[in-house]
Amino acid sequence: MAQSILYLSNISKRYGAHFALEDVTFDVQQGEIHAILGENGAGKSTLVKIISGQVIPTSGRVQFAGDDVALFTPAHARRLGVAMVQQELSVFDDLSVAENIFPDHRFAARGRWINWSRLNAAARQACEAVNFSVDVRTKVGSLSSGRKQLVEILRCINSDARVLVLDEPTSGLNTHETKR
Repeated sequence: MAQSILYLSNISKRYGAHFALEDVTFDVQQGEIHAILGENGAGKSTLVKIISGQVIPTSGRVQFAGDDVALFTPAHARRLGVAMVQQELSVFDDLSVAENIFPDHRFAARGRWINWSRLNAAARQACEAVNFSVDVRTKVGSLSSGRKQLVEILRCINSDARVLVLDEPTSGLNTHETKR
């Protein structure tokens, strides 16, 4: 059996006397797709927040690529390769589509200046891969919420993530955008 990229063992999260999540074991291997389903209050959001480092479990064990993770913060989760598209949008309205897809410094020439032609070309290629027709120089604030959600999804897809968590990513999309 292949080694899990992400392994959660006997994870529980308690808020006072109430268990939001109790004794969950879950693992993800490369290439797998999982759907977490359940009623409201079943702990789905708590589980994905633990996976993305936003919530610290009360008990249990988190491993990433076979190594125990003692403190799993959002920044640490990103460094390990976890990307998450949340229900609430987290785009930068004053930046362009291209800058939102690639908010890191991978297109900085010699660590200083952004190579705008390379950034925009990579963003166009990312958009074309999902048939998303948009001028990548457009400020994200001028887009509909559904198109903003697509920009956020593209950011995560293009982040070299090893684990991609989508927390109801189609909730703000129309039928056409969801199919895309």
